[in-house]
Amino acid sequence: MSIFLRPRCVFNCLHCNNYFRQVHRVLIAGAIAFSLVANLATSHAGVFGLQNVASGLDSPIYATYAPGDTDRLFIVERGGAVRILDLNTGTMNAQNFLQVPDVDAAFEGGLLSLAFHPDYANNGKFYVNVTVDNGGIFLDGGASPFSSRIREYTVSANPDIANPTATEVVSWVQPRANHNGGWIGFSPVDNYLYITSGDGGKQGDPDNNAQTLDEVNPGQTFGGEPLGKILRLDVDGDDFPGDATRNYAVPNTNPYVGVANATDEIWASGLRNPWQASFDRVTGDFWIGDVGQNNREEINFQDASSTGGENYGWQRREGLFPYQGGVLLPTDTEPVYDYGHGSGTFQGNSVVGGVVYRGPDPTLQGTYFFADTISSNFWTFDSTNPAATVANINSDLGAGVGFPVSFGEDAVGNVYVVDLGGNVFRILTDTLVVGDFDANGAVDLSDLDRWEANFSTTGGAIFSDGDADEDGDVDGLDFLAWQQNYGGSAQSPAVAAGTAVPEPSSLGLFMLGLLAFVGRPRGRAAG
Repeated sequence: MSIFLRPRCVFNCLHCNNYFRQVHRVLIAGAIAFSLVANLATSHAGVFGLQNVASGLDSPIYATYAPGDTDRLFIVERGGAVRILDLNTGTMNAQNFLQVPDVDAAFEGGLLSLAFHPDYANNGKFYVNVTVDNGGIFLDGGASPFSSRIREYTVSANPDIANPTATEVVSWVQPRANHNGGWIGFSPVDNYLYITSGDGGKQGDPDNNAQTLDEVNPGQTFGGEPLGKILRLDVDGDDFPGDATRNYAVPNTNPYVGVANATDEIWASGLRNPWQASFDRVTGDFWIGDVGQNNREEINFQDASSTGGENYGWQRREGLFPYQGGVLLPTDTEPVYDYGHGSGTFQGNSVVGGVVYRGPDPTLQGTYFFADTISSNFWTFDSTNPAATVANINSDLGAGVGFPVSFGEDAVGNVYVVDLGGNVFRILTDTLVVGDFDANGAVDLSDLDRWEANFSTTGGAIFSDGDADEDGDVDGLDFLAWQQNYGGSAQSPAVAAGTAVPEPSSLGLFMLGLLAFVGRPRGRAAG
């Protein structure tokens, strides 16, 4: 069925004729500019920058998506809330998706990350990494501030609200309130849950003068020690049916299964404070940002074909260099990129691990985005050749991000920057398909809805409002740009053969179509 309304609905309906009078001047303006619109390229030469998509948040720390869900972005607030950004309307849902009630957000604690089960569409399961008060558990040298807990939740019958009851998957005691790691995510290669765990704090983690046994170089301790590691769990199994606090199975391909004096859950070791990690959704490669001590910050890499067991070398090494006389081992897995401490354009003091871009812009495929929280520097590199291609992109992104703490993705691969100060920004790329106002990779009816919602905005409009030509106004010219590219995508911007495209044969038909869209009911019922 044509997306245009029937002609009689325009000329025989007083309501429609009223709309005709209201948009008459817009149509004339569109007619005058018609020839200009016809020359618009399908690739939009927009600026490389940031769009603030959410503000006024309470210490946002992470953002992610549910598999297959192109309509929503889930934003984690450190104090315990998971909120939903409606990507179609650009508004935050009034009600939280989830509120974790017992969060201990002291120092570096809090609700730190969120991961949806790969089969979320069918089983409704998702997982959080959170620090919770443990009642003052005492270790050898003092009280523990809290424990790290991985919990499983399910969505309710309302897709915008989760059930509040959790099932504990696994937990461990933290000796101090810093270096918790805190990221979780599912590998697209094996569908197992990966967990980054920091070394538990205490500066330098020396082998002597340790206040607790947990602080004796935990990254190189393998028996009963989850700190300074990456853990890998199968959340679809249960190897501990008699233990209500351990609801997972250990993949039998984990590298330390069956190894004497080693913990089966360990996948990799030798990390200090792995702050943010990600899987490349196309290749399955694993990227890990690890915060350094005195001199170096690093980005670590694990190929999708890895069988685990990588040792990233902390604390005998910091980045590519020895740490306080440590001896580098040939078996260590070196970072693919490291940088020094300072305030220069290629320096910083606290790395934020990033993501590999796999969004709608074909020119950025395989580009890794990362940053530094302290220096607020932003960088990219080619994921196939990191050290030789790193570039500072501060001038492209501009000012506005005061405290970057993570990068997020939506279902179609757009990249977001989370600012602990209360904002979430979408990275705007150099190539946007004209008419793809919601940046979902396709020029479709959802973009028309966005244009329609902002139609007649004069001054101050931006591309995502429906302002295709970026003149500050949302008008008939922008509709024509959408119409010209309807059915296209970032990878194939030309209109596909056989697609039912709203392509008027004359200016009169265009006026009819535009009028119908301005006046049509939200449900698009024919009049």
